[in-house]
Amino acid sequence: MSKKNRSTSQKPFSEKSYLKSGQARKLPVYECFVMKDWEELQKTHVVVARQHKGGHITVALFLVDLLCAGVKDAYQYVNITKEEYHGMLEKFQEMDDLELESCDYVLAHNIVYGALDYAAEFGIDPPSEFGLASLVLNEDTEDIPLIELPLGMDGKPCLDIFPGDPRKSYYLKQLEKNVGPGNFEIMTPSMLDDEEDDDQEYGEEDLWEEDCTEWTRQEWDDFITGLEYGELMAYVEEANYMVRKCMVEPNAASFKLISSIQAANEQLKITSEPIEIGDLSDEEYEVIEKIHGIIISPESSTREIKSAIKEIEQNMQRWPTNPVFHNYHHNAYKRLGKLETAHEILRNTIHKFPDYLFGKMAYADSLLDQQKPAEALKVLGGHLDLQSAFPERDEFHTSEFIGFYTIICRYYMLKEDLVSVFAYKYVMDEFAVPGMLGINEALFLQLDLEAINEAQRLVDEAQQDKQKKEEMLDLLVTKVNGPTQPA
Repeated sequence: MSKKNRSTSQKPFSEKSYLKSGQARKLPVYECFVMKDWEELQKTHVVVARQHKGGHITVALFLVDLLCAGVKDAYQYVNITKEEYHGMLEKFQEMDDLELESCDYVLAHNIVYGALDYAAEFGIDPPSEFGLASLVLNEDTEDIPLIELPLGMDGKPCLDIFPGDPRKSYYLKQLEKNVGPGNFEIMTPSMLDDEEDDDQEYGEEDLWEEDCTEWTRQEWDDFITGLEYGELMAYVEEANYMVRKCMVEPNAASFKLISSIQAANEQLKITSEPIEIGDLSDEEYEVIEKIHGIIISPESSTREIKSAIKEIEQNMQRWPTNPVFHNYHHNAYKRLGKLETAHEILRNTIHKFPDYLFGKMAYADSLLDQQKPAEALKVLGGHLDLQSAFPERDEFHTSEFIGFYTIICRYYMLKEDLVSVFAYKYVMDEFAVPGMLGINEALFLQLDLEAINEAQRLVDEAQQDKQKKEEMLDLLVTKVNGPTQPA
């Protein structure tokens, strides 16, 4: 076939291929925007637009969080007309009620990559969409001047959680894993509401401040009818109550589960007072207390943790039958981020001290971090309640109680059995000392967020279907619900 008869049709334009070619980065910057008051808010949308020779626009948009999460969302439009670009930008601002202000490219670049680097310190990666959108930006090199940014809150990462965020569980998991409980702050819309009491819709005599367990049918009806999407974030207790009454208690299996665990736990003494660990000397107790303070303190430096490890190892030799030093050995390496070493220490600890509860719980927790729920449960002898797992004891510290049932909650979360997760959460709510919930703050917040999501689903159904609303109201005002579904 001669050349002149060959097809001269071009391949269809591919956004992905164009961006990966690096051509978008070579286009001159048309304009950039950030949100007004972005420094105070520590979160912003960033818009970077570049202009083609023919006047068309390629633009990338980023949702950026400077508190710890980094780039939360990103997308791009390639080679669109100026009319399409300005229409998109106008609609974008109206839809999210945004007030954008113009900025230079250097600031836009610093905000995106500064947030990205800060999040990386906590093991938080951007969503996959960032990959293509980032190709509209310049490469992050030393050629871009650095600008100091307001990162974190009071020297700590702060997780700002809003309803509908699909990655909230991921953020919590990464912070808990890489920073540790108590070493990061958590902020939700309800916390912001507490700071703005004057702006509350219902005023000081807010009906919804009363205990929701005592609400009448009409009060629940008014509450559900008046709820707008996202408002449940300010009503965590109500969301948990809705899930318990409408999902957990009506389910025969979970109702039986709660009843059996409650019966077993009634035979136990749960105390917040220190429980003696064998026949320890006063000196051992003093050393344990000192090391414990260093390991749990968020203010402890890497040097202090390493120094504590040396002291722990000396004390392991001095008091070889004391399992607490082995547990602290694991926790210290975990604080340093040496997770493989920490896991191996745990494995050796439960081999040497097979009845040491904290050792077993920590090892099971480590296995859950590795997505191994069956192996984690095996460490606890396959038991799902504290009494069965440790029949030789009838007294437990609150931290042991919460720690054990936290593991069971995590086990069921990995099994994607939310009803059982909530069943165990409510067992902890009833038996545990509230002040001790902070030892697993991230998990409890995650469970609250799951409850809010499920309650939102129930509310949406009730608002759209009168019959479902009546059924929901019946369950909410029934003081003691029994199972309505077969096990």
